[in-house]
Amino acid sequence: MCRLLIAAALILCCASTTQAQALSRGERDRAMSELHASRKAFIDIAGAASRAQLSFKPAPGAWSIMEIAEHLALTEPFLAKLASGGLGKPADPGKLAQTKGKDASILTGIADRNNKSQAPAMLLPKAAYKTRDAVIAAFKESRDANIAYIRDTSDPLRACVIDAGGSPMDCYQVYLMIAAHTHRHISQMKEVMANPAYPKK
Repeated sequence: MCRLLIAAALILCCASTTQAQALSRGERDRAMSELHASRKAFIDIAGAASRAQLSFKPAPGAWSIMEIAEHLALTEPFLAKLASGGLGKPADPGKLAQTKGKDASILTGIADRNNKSQAPAMLLPKAAYKTRDAVIAAFKESRDANIAYIRDTSDPLRACVIDAGGSPMDCYQVYLMIAAHTHRHISQMKEVMANPAYPKK
């Protein structure tokens, strides 16, 4: 998953906006539903954790809930910028064709933690946020902007493509990936919480 982020950051192309259609009501509703659900799940866990629980690491080198939260806060605007940065540029029709029918597999595949990978350096937690409230606020600001964008945009996101290391997705699918990426790390938070040494309070 995180190797995909690196590759996607390097290669971005997008179809011309002329003659391209805006998202359908169903597409908007699906993406907003996924974004809202993963937003709530994130806030429910991070918002309820105590200071001790936020900083607990299940193993040397493993991320704490606070570090996972920071990674999500950093990744949210990064991926949105990735989706929007190439609007208006010509897309490779062959790559665009490869994005068809991939919505469900993006939602399930990105969320699956069976395949572990290292996040790119710019998205690694660095204790940029000093409090739980600060990291939650940063996440919410970016997520709410993404939800509003999907709700209101007339941009032809289905005509845009990011070439994610040989696995193209259209720019609408990037927003599905944002939600799935959040679910992936919510699962990671739950793994931390399931550790026998996780603080009771």
